[in-house]
Amino acid sequence: MTRSARRARRDEFLRADARERITDARFHSQALWAARIVEASKSFAKKCVVRAYANKTTLSAPRLRERLTRAGVDIVEVSDVSQAADERLMSDVYVRARDANDAGVANELATMVMTCDARLSICVEQSRVRGLLTIALSDYLRTWRSRPEFRHLFQKFAKVHALYDASSYERALQTIARNGKMFSQSKLAKSADVALVWDPRRVMTVTPAELKVHNRVHERGDDDFGSPAAAPGGAAGTLLDGAIVVWA
Repeated sequence: MTRSARRARRDEFLRADARERITDARFHSQALWAARIVEASKSFAKKCVVRAYANKTTLSAPRLRERLTRAGVDIVEVSDVSQAADERLMSDVYVRARDANDAGVANELATMVMTCDARLSICVEQSRVRGLLTIALSDYLRTWRSRPEFRHLFQKFAKVHALYDASSYERALQTIARNGKMFSQSKLAKSADVALVWDPRRVMTVTPAELKVHNRVHERGDDDFGSPAAAPGGAAGTLLDGAIVVWA
């Protein structure tokens, strides 16, 4: 079965998060990111479970555990041993795919892994070959946007005044993806059915659904002054070989 034929929405969805900024206590937009990840998952599945993998030290930061829980994130706590979170995530993804395959329900399930760590491409590929729809959500722009020939294309999109300049942003994405190296040099992108670009810097409008989650996490009323109208981070498009299909 081709990758494109397998992209029909599945009955169940698991998104596994590899400790990126969503478990960084200094970062206060966990609620918005969790809501945006759930929204992105709706293109692939009917239901979504968001999991964050972190050790006890990370989770001991003031209010971090509480914020994640209120955002609807399931927390998987691991030991403080180096790379424990990544190892547990890879194990969970593999075991889920193995069990689903053994039970004959792999074609009903999907797994999304959010990470910038190429090592996790192993579990993503193992999940894909066992029949699950796999989505690798990553900041594929990370090593490219800082290159001299591309830096000027993306600097302004981290600012609010570029919020509605969607056409320029799309041109920037296509320019950087055109030579195909962003895809061909990424083990993570090639391991999945879908390589979904996450841009942590681009400022995006906060939707009513995202604001609702944000207010629940921070114990704010819907009409309280100072609610965010825009915030950085979100799914930007699907990475292909030589192009990016931009999301609205």
